[in-house]
Amino acid sequence: MAQKTYTQKEVSVIFHKNERTIRRWVAEGIIPRTRIKGELKITKAGLDQVKPPPTGGRDNVEIGKLRVMLQELIQILRSTDLTKEEQEKLRQAENMVDKWK
Repeated sequence: MAQKTYTQKEVSVIFHKNERTIRRWVAEGIIPRTRIKGELKITKAGLDQVKPPPTGGRDNVEIGKLRVMLQELIQILRSTDLTKEEQEKLRQAENMVDKWK
């Protein structure tokens, strides 16, 4: 059974974004492409995995970057020896960052 595939124009309609944004998301790997019969396609399965980045201007972009940075820092801190109090603070910070997703 053939997979459902979409053009970038169709994806732009699905996400209510312009085609330039969709092309950027594809280039950045936010929207995955699959090689089907030698051509790169956007599949339904790929779209189901997409979590669009925050929108709404510069402030939300900065918040998105901050969220990613905090997630990376949390991973670094998890690899160190922490006291129980520090572990609890880290868990609370992680929960706050997860609410921004």
